[in-house]
Amino acid sequence: MAVDVTFIDGEVDRFFGVVFAEGQSDSYYLGISPWGFYTIARWHWDSEYWEELAFEQSNAVVGSYGTNHIEISVQPASNGNYADYYIYLNDTLIKVIYTLPVEPTWVGLAMDYHAQVAAYDNWEYVVIEPEE
Repeated sequence: MAVDVTFIDGEVDRFFGVVFAEGQSDSYYLGISPWGFYTIARWHWDSEYWEELAFEQSNAVVGSYGTNHIEISVQPASNGNYADYYIYLNDTLIKVIYTLPVEPTWVGLAMDYHAQVAAYDNWEYVVIEPEE
């Protein structure tokens, strides 16, 4: 999946981005802040809590009112029952999440709080069909 996202207005201490790999046990979130930070977190459905996987200020983020290009690429892992998720921000690889179980999942647009406006454009989603 890929999308361009631009901060338009509102509170700058919040994050906007995407949810991905939303499956039966977990869901993942990549958020960007106008201050040049990004966060990656995993929601655990069974325990109902967020686990922070990454939180840092980075040159990969176009801050302020700039447009950021997010891309999540899924690749087969060495074991065919698992996949690796490559997370890119403006063509910079910022994180790889290894060996997630292969299952049907959802993706979507996300904001982590209210009082902010962001514009999403150039949405791209490619479904990977299982090999037979």
